[in-house]
Amino acid sequence: MALTPEIGDEVIAAVEEAGRVFSERFGSGVQSRDSHLSATQLRVLEAIEEYEAPVVSTLAATLDMGMPSVSRVCDRLEASGWVARQPVDDDRRLIEITLTARGRRLLGDVRRQRRKLIGEVMARMPATQQQALRRGLVAFAAAAGTSIRVSGRSRPA
Repeated sequence: MALTPEIGDEVIAAVEEAGRVFSERFGSGVQSRDSHLSATQLRVLEAIEEYEAPVVSTLAATLDMGMPSVSRVCDRLEASGWVARQPVDDDRRLIEITLTARGRRLLGDVRRQRRKLIGEVMARMPATQQQALRRGLVAFAAAAGTSIRVSGRSRPA
């Protein structure tokens, strides 16, 4: 399936702009009760949660970051009490990174705040546009080879 020339550029521009708006308003520098996270720190915390005790090399590959950069971010997250490191049982040369209870609470706070802000914006849209947006996002995720996660569960796209 190809982009239609009449709307292709407009759709691409709209997706780019929506991504920028989402990143600026709901993604980076999210305030929680007791902290300010950079966009990178938030991405790393979310990846640690998703991969359940990954090692630095897994995070680096997943996030398309260098291992030294991921390690430095994890140093800061550990110093803040949001993650803990421990050797992997089978190979003590590898260190797995897990969220602490404080880190899980922080991600919960961030998600609640993000959902509240998104909900406020969505509430200004008619119900028909909200449904159209949902359908469009599900289709976009499917075309990108992923699925939409709802409340921690993956919903096939």
